[in-house]
Amino acid sequence: VYMTANGGQTWTVANSGLPSSARSIYSLAIDPVNSAIVYAAGSGGVYESVNSGQSWASVNSVGGSAVAIDSSNTANVYACDASGIYKSTNGGQSWTTINVGLPSPPYTGALAIDPVNSSTIYAAGLYGGFYKTTNGGQTWTVNNSGMAFSGNWYYAIAVDPTNPANVYAGSSNGLFKSTNGGQS
Repeated sequence: VYMTANGGQTWTVANSGLPSSARSIYSLAIDPVNSAIVYAAGSGGVYESVNSGQSWASVNSVGGSAVAIDSSNTANVYACDASGIYKSTNGGQSWTTINVGLPSPPYTGALAIDPVNSSTIYAAGLYGGFYKTTNGGQTWTVNNSGMAFSGNWYYAIAVDPTNPANVYAGSSNGLFKSTNGGQS
């Protein structure tokens, strides 16, 4: 993990406390209320820093593909990996698997939370599958209409902060855009 405190002019290594097996980091999330709290998802699971990356501690041995923080309640943290999607309601101290409605295994590799309605969360699978929940992860539905999945891996999802009906999914075969909240 690298960090900058001057807008990218210089970078410093911020790996203290990360085991050597966790040096592959796939996703970062910064707490929008307390920017000293940072989560990193990577090989070996999810790690948390409470001091802006000066040191890290493991908070979840699974969920190393992506991590996201609920901006309306930052105690809610989500993570995913090939085995499923996980939710913490206490800032990463404990985690619950939230896979109802997902295939087994779901091979999820990307997450995004709707910035206007944090009960709406999107996840995408590495081997196909675009999933959505509107109840904070209690249940998931598949929304694959118009998306290519044969040999396509989805690595990133973004929700437009000014118009959350616009959802973007980045894949190994290009970029997809939904203008209706991931329905198609």
